[in-house]
Amino acid sequence: MAASFWQTVWWSYFAQLPEDRVCYRLIQKHKYVSILEIGMEDAVRSERMLQIALRTAGPRVVNFVGIDLFEAHPKADEEQLTLKAAHQLLSGTGARVKLVPGDAHSALSRTANSLKDIELVVIGWDNSPEVMAKCWNLMPRFLAENATILLQGGEEEKFQFKTLTVDDIKQRAAEQGKIKPSKAA
Repeated sequence: MAASFWQTVWWSYFAQLPEDRVCYRLIQKHKYVSILEIGMEDAVRSERMLQIALRTAGPRVVNFVGIDLFEAHPKADEEQLTLKAAHQLLSGTGARVKLVPGDAHSALSRTANSLKDIELVVIGWDNSPEVMAKCWNLMPRFLAENATILLQGGEEEKFQFKTLTVDDIKQRAAEQGKIKPSKAA
């Protein structure tokens, strides 16, 4: 189910949470149809991104890959997003949905070779820099040439997104490759 014109406008300029508006506007502007989200929280942003992508996709198929801890989240409670609930919610949009449980590094390690031409990567605030540092070298193999990567800051950055390019990711991957793990005595 694609978003209506007015829903798209509302989400892009007036939606709560304000930081998510960047995602919606990018999808609308660039007509992205291949999206990877790492850290889905309650899947509201995921569903809205898919609805906007479906609206702007034309005849192209919209693909979504979502990575999250789901039930294994350390702060899991009765309101935690479950894998089943996320799949039901997002599959109902009409997009091709693939959900991968696990932390960013383990999930990307398992799926990186099966992904291709990802145009937009949205990395949620709850992914630690240490875990993401292990992921940078996996990303260049599946990113589209002109992909956009949105890295969400934490509370101290007011959850704002920082935009990265494919070249930024390749540079981070190269830097990560230069760091040698220390040997235990």
